[in-house]
Amino acid sequence: MIKSKVLGALAAEYMKKLDTRQKAARVVLGTLEVDDVVLLPVDRRLEKKLIKSGKRPRRRGYTTSVKISGRRVSIINSGLGTPAMEATVVGCAGAGAKALIRLDSCGGLKPAMEVGQLFVAEKARAFDGATQAVTDEREFDASPLLLDAVENGLAGVKRTIRYHKGTIGTVDVFFGQTKEMLDRWAEDCPAIDMESSILYHLAARFGLHAVSVLVISDVKPAGVDPFGPGEHPLGDYLEGREKLVRLAEEVVKNIPRDVPRLNAEP
Repeated sequence: MIKSKVLGALAAEYMKKLDTRQKAARVVLGTLEVDDVVLLPVDRRLEKKLIKSGKRPRRRGYTTSVKISGRRVSIINSGLGTPAMEATVVGCAGAGAKALIRLDSCGGLKPAMEVGQLFVAEKARAFDGATQAVTDEREFDASPLLLDAVENGLAGVKRTIRYHKGTIGTVDVFFGQTKEMLDRWAEDCPAIDMESSILYHLAARFGLHAVSVLVISDVKPAGVDPFGPGEHPLGDYLEGREKLVRLAEEVVKNIPRDVPRLNAEP
């Protein structure tokens, strides 16, 4: 009991010296140091594939640093949904990140879309509660610098990767999505996810670059749903996930070595 009290007192003194973002980094990431480029998957299997695609892995708290395309990048599981992404982005800002790349899955809302194709989120629109709780804005831009890196990366592999671009709608509901919801979201957004709106908002607020590049996992308006009664092309999704990992290597290659910071709030 005495030992626990002493350790607790020492930890409290240590935390007093940190600002809010550094405290978030320590608690959420388990480290005060990440690489300037951070990859943010949610899917644990994709996280493992990204780590395996790199070289010389190093653990830092709950993060993994690997060498991809000759550059050190950190891989951090952001957790599912905007509340988890909020904590992760604040932590990344406190640990020295400059560029955040969300790599995971999204749902397609246009019948012409196919499972396994990729989606580049040029903008994000907030339909979720967490983003709407912290800002009156509803639409946010991806970083032009990272969009250029994605475009250049796609140019190197475009013969093997089919993709779409546009605004992604960020929503709160996973299993409870109704036809009415899907129709409403599809009026403005060709795809939906559960993280990008707060990622884009907080990244800009903290002077960081951010972009989401996602593999389409379902197209519910066309009846293609892994949890629905019909057939789902799981093989196409898994192939798309492999392509996303390959594209990540190309994107990292096209990010400037000295990533400029954007204007940030104090």
